[in-house]
Amino acid sequence: MSELRTLLERGSAAMTIMAILVLSGCDQPGTEHTTQQVNLAPFATKAEPDEPDTLASLEARIDDYAILPMTPGGYPTYYEVLGPGRFKVANDLTRWAAIAGAEQRALCDRVTMIGVSQQTTQNDIVWYVDCANKQRLLIDEAEAEDAMLRFGQAV
Repeated sequence: MSELRTLLERGSAAMTIMAILVLSGCDQPGTEHTTQQVNLAPFATKAEPDEPDTLASLEARIDDYAILPMTPGGYPTYYEVLGPGRFKVANDLTRWAAIAGAEQRALCDRVTMIGVSQQTTQNDIVWYVDCANKQRLLIDEAEAEDAMLRFGQAV
């Protein structure tokens, strides 16, 4: 029994020494650090199921200044590519594209900026959605229209 206790004490002491050595080397000059973000959501347990998204809950996940309207003078290339009518459609659907991005909770924690993507054509407007967690989503016109149809009644 005393041999077992001695082994346990030595093992515990060895683990403590290893932890001290590892931790003491963490902040040494020249030591490189790698930070990796881990999504713990799949491991979290909840007492109740997720509430369905509402327009208000999605808009709360969009920064106040994330949605800025385009002007023809500020965005002459898009104005030329889209023409006046489609340029207005792009502005009108930007809010709904941001909402479609905010729905992508697993990819986007919070919408920080949205703008028309360089992938936009006369036939299909595409927005980029930048998120606080450094993800970038692409939302096409069909997705923005779908969000408007599903949440537009709550306006």
